[in-house]
Amino acid sequence: MSSTSLPSSSHIPSPHTRTADRHAFWWSLAGVLAILITFLWRGDVLIGFLAVAVIFVPAERLVELRPQRILRSGWRTDVMHYFVSSALTTLGLTLVTVAAALGVRMFIGSHLGHAIASQPLVLQLGESTFLSAVVQYWVHRASHTWPVLWRFHAVHHSIRTMDWLASARFHPVDQVVTRGAAVIPITILGFAPVTFGWYIVMDALQEFFVHANMRVPLGIFRWILPNPEFHHWHHAVDREAWNTNFSGYPFIDLLFRTAYMPKGRRPRGYGIDQDVSTSYLGQLLRPFHPEAGSCAGEPSHEAQLLVKEEARKGFPGRQLVAEEHSPPGA
Repeated sequence: MSSTSLPSSSHIPSPHTRTADRHAFWWSLAGVLAILITFLWRGDVLIGFLAVAVIFVPAERLVELRPQRILRSGWRTDVMHYFVSSALTTLGLTLVTVAAALGVRMFIGSHLGHAIASQPLVLQLGESTFLSAVVQYWVHRASHTWPVLWRFHAVHHSIRTMDWLASARFHPVDQVVTRGAAVIPITILGFAPVTFGWYIVMDALQEFFVHANMRVPLGIFRWILPNPEFHHWHHAVDREAWNTNFSGYPFIDLLFRTAYMPKGRRPRGYGIDQDVSTSYLGQLLRPFHPEAGSCAGEPSHEAQLLVKEEARKGFPGRQLVAEEHSPPGA
């Protein structure tokens, strides 16, 4: 009588492994469906995504700041943010802007709006860019100090690997608040409509660039122009960099004394010590959880131990603010 051989127990997947595989399958399927739906509904967004990827993926290989994989941990979640969260943000931003414009424009009157709109377009672009940058600075800064705003902004700071795609990891509510606050003054003050589109396009390109895993030597202009070196410190686990570099434009942080960019150094790591899901749906729902956290995130426990260990070995700590804020031919 022949006996049927049974597979070795070492080849039988554990229940935990089977569950993880099922979750991975369904999330991958959801990602594919989201991209297909986006192509049918917002084909221009998909084309834009591919165009940005064609530019930044090779660029990050050529002048990379840190060696890392292209398809690093969390890339699927960030792709979902790029397509789904951007659609939700666009919808929310449109509603907020229209409502604010209709509600506030009545109290401002047409004289100021006419005076602004009659200026040369180049001047309007410069004024609107500076105005939106200053407003966005203060709203971003509030997102790190006001618990109700930090709940949403913490999703973005859960990034542990910086690259161009990491810029997509934003909660839609966070984006509507920050971008809405930046574009509402442009709208209600009567700037030309093109300044609104200018802000949206330039802000998106800036976000890709400042999060990119790129080493871009700018010399003294690193204190003026948006650049990865400056913004990476905003996401740093290093204690001396907490609550700094809120603007995409370094000179605005210099103006409000929150700039930090030590020469010849780079962050030891990125992230916060708060429980943020790695799944897209989990990140979308996270701010509404009662235990989501009530203060701007500190570095992870592991990162804090690393900082303490390097300090014990003789790490000099943060340089004087006056030293770092005066860029004499740096």
